[in-house]
Amino acid sequence: MPDYTLSELSALSGLPVRTIRYYLAQGLIPASGESGPGAHYGEGHLGRLRLVRRLQQEHLPLAEIRARLAALSDPDIVALMTQDPPAAPEPEGSALDYVRAVLAGSNRATPPLQ
Repeated sequence: MPDYTLSELSALSGLPVRTIRYYLAQGLIPASGESGPGAHYGEGHLGRLRLVRRLQQEHLPLAEIRARLAALSDPDIVALMTQDPPAAPEPEGSALDYVRAVLAGSNRATPPLQ
């Protein structure tokens, strides 16, 4: 089982060291059991960091992410990370489409209040 330093964990997860320290303080990932610059982290830590990033892309707040991660074991995390992320729903129209509709006086735009 590989052990990573904080800077290696940062490079592998794509997260800044400062963010990882924040996640540790917030309880999103467990402490390594060691303190100081000699602390090492395992695959479970890396998997949790990657899952946090995926859940953030789904716009979940950190409190919800913390609650979800608390109920998961390291094997659960690995299983979740091997699945494809859910597809994002197709937007009905872009903001640009809406602005164009407003400027064109389309019926799609909400009429002004009188």
